[in-house]
Amino acid sequence: MSAIEEQEWRRALGDSTGRIDLTYVQVAASGRTARNARDSGRLAEDDICEYFNELKPRRLVITGEPGSGKTILALELLLALLKRRAPDGPVPVRLPLAAWDTQEPFADFLVTHLRKTFGWSKRKARWLVERNFVLPILDGLDEMDPALPNGRPDPKAPRAKAALAALNSYQVGREPGPLVITCRDEAYGKAGRLQYAAQIAIRPVLVKEARQYLLERADDRDRWKPLLDKPQLPSTPWRLCLVATVYESEGDPAEIARFRSPAKLDEFLLSRYIPAATELHPSSHTNVHQRLHLIARHLESRSVLEAADLWLIAGERRVKAVLEAVTLVGGALIAALILLLPHDGELVDASDRWPVSFVMAAVFFLWAGIYNQTWPRTISQVFPWRWPPHLFLAVPALVGFSTMAFMTGGLSFTLFVACSGLISLLSVQVVPPAKVMAPRKVIRTDLAANGVIAMVAFVGLTSLMVSSYALEYSLLIGALLTVYGYFVYFGGMGVRYLTALMRMRGKLPLRLIPFLDWAAEARLLRQTGPAYQFVHREFQEWLAARPTPDHS
Repeated sequence: MSAIEEQEWRRALGDSTGRIDLTYVQVAASGRTARNARDSGRLAEDDICEYFNELKPRRLVITGEPGSGKTILALELLLALLKRRAPDGPVPVRLPLAAWDTQEPFADFLVTHLRKTFGWSKRKARWLVERNFVLPILDGLDEMDPALPNGRPDPKAPRAKAALAALNSYQVGREPGPLVITCRDEAYGKAGRLQYAAQIAIRPVLVKEARQYLLERADDRDRWKPLLDKPQLPSTPWRLCLVATVYESEGDPAEIARFRSPAKLDEFLLSRYIPAATELHPSSHTNVHQRLHLIARHLESRSVLEAADLWLIAGERRVKAVLEAVTLVGGALIAALILLLPHDGELVDASDRWPVSFVMAAVFFLWAGIYNQTWPRTISQVFPWRWPPHLFLAVPALVGFSTMAFMTGGLSFTLFVACSGLISLLSVQVVPPAKVMAPRKVIRTDLAANGVIAMVAFVGLTSLMVSSYALEYSLLIGALLTVYGYFVYFGGMGVRYLTALMRMRGKLPLRLIPFLDWAAEARLLRQTGPAYQFVHREFQEWLAARPTPDHS
């Protein structure tokens, strides 16, 4: 994990080997605050780690203006805590707050993040959370709620307020639980405050530090000298990174001095950021601006794009419509084929085949329909009544198995049930290795694991048909049902992802995850485990408003 976060830290600084020595001051607040908070500090010599460890309790809120380096400071703290961590101490884990559905308890959010990021089982993740082996580094409280049309934070901020209410109740033993939050200073306070916490505000970057950072990024110092000699330089890490990226290979950096308005300077730099990043990180990807625009529009209400939710870019209704059409049309065609093929077993009398087939089809569609309605959610979220939701699934399953037992009987049905049990075993007990899972691995693992289950299903379905059809017909029916089941039932997240790519063909690349990984490497996106965000909220909002590079 340390290597992953170090990589993200380097990307946050534009792949610079140097550090911007950020300074910060304590923000005085009334009410219940953390004890032992010093008045000020700086990044040099891991000072932020000492600052945090001296707090009683260890609860810190990092605030600052947009682009001031809140995420950089949080990453510095995380890496220092990992370096100094005791063998039995908690592990700092960075989580994007925008990914938290505040309807679920905070502990469940931690468990879900660990499962998605490391591929752990629910039991293992919950065991770690309940024993306080996780120190949450919560990034982006201000990104939980959409901004107002003028770009200012929403004073209502319902999700941020709900998050703070939950975090104020978060305890470890009899003490408030240790954690770190980052938030824009303008948004913090409007959403409430974290109790028993110290708040620090990041100060503007000093001219000396800004000059040092730009010198480290400059290959041609003579070209940069006119700008570096000026008494005023950009004073935030984000703006410094923009300037360094835009002028890294060509152009006159001193021309930014003609902009008197920070807003006009930002507009100028942002309009040149994607071409500059693309030149510094060559790839085969085309129409980068247009593709990022679609993603930015999709993230206007959610801020975080997780691997499991990539398919939502194409529109939930559109993807579900495709899958539902395949469910109905494919199921009808396969059912017709089964009815029309000659059979040589004692399945049922010909006069009874239509009603029995109707019963089986109804049971299967009910079962598959329930599954598709849940998408990545659990059945209890769709049917929120109190009695165990598994009973609702047990009824159609019992009817279906009883019907099949009546129709077949004997060894074939026994083999079918055995394969069904093996499918359940594979679904429950196959656990990926405990390491950070890249988004592309999340998709591949899902497709591969469900492929194994589909192969077992093929054996079971074929064995079910052998008692009534010739071997070649049984193999054909088993194969068709397996492909159909993989697409409708077993395929899960991977199938939805592939369906979405087909639906968005021409608008998004077919190799979407490699494109997103490249965008993260080019510092257009940032990555937290299997989730993507834009490198900066300002950049996302700018892209969302401009479908093409020349859009004014």
